[in-house]
Amino acid sequence: MEIFGNFKHVETKELVSLFCDFDWQNKFKNHKKSQRAVWNEMASNLADNFGIIRTGEQCKNKINNLKKEYFRLRRLPTGSGQDDWPYFKDFGSVFGTSAIAQPVLVLDSMDDLSFSELSKLLIFNHSHMLVMKFVFQDKCNHFQRNHG
Repeated sequence: MEIFGNFKHVETKELVSLFCDFDWQNKFKNHKKSQRAVWNEMASNLADNFGIIRTGEQCKNKINNLKKEYFRLRRLPTGSGQDDWPYFKDFGSVFGTSAIAQPVLVLDSMDDLSFSELSKLLIFNHSHMLVMKFVFQDKCNHFQRNHG
């Protein structure tokens, strides 16, 4: 049975909660299972646990539309409505909450580091794929000027 029409707020809330859950994110990243199968499994979970009857395709389309809204809001200056959108923090837990990357590591001095050691310090945040390219490039340029 397929339900047509807009998602109710409670349906969207449960769908977003599942989608943003760490275990579900791992299912989407697992290449042994098709994305379609994961969406269908999510729809079954919604039906079994919350009585929400939707297809996997409907869940996928709803999440894709919400993701578009999240990224639209994320591009706006801080305080421009992000806090008013009820799913901003949920999607932020998956995609990052800021347009500006927050470094995991800050280097004050590289005098005692070799270039290979510096390269090893570059940490990729695989869930958000944030790369501090400009900071890293600046540090590399500084290192090469001083140790070149």
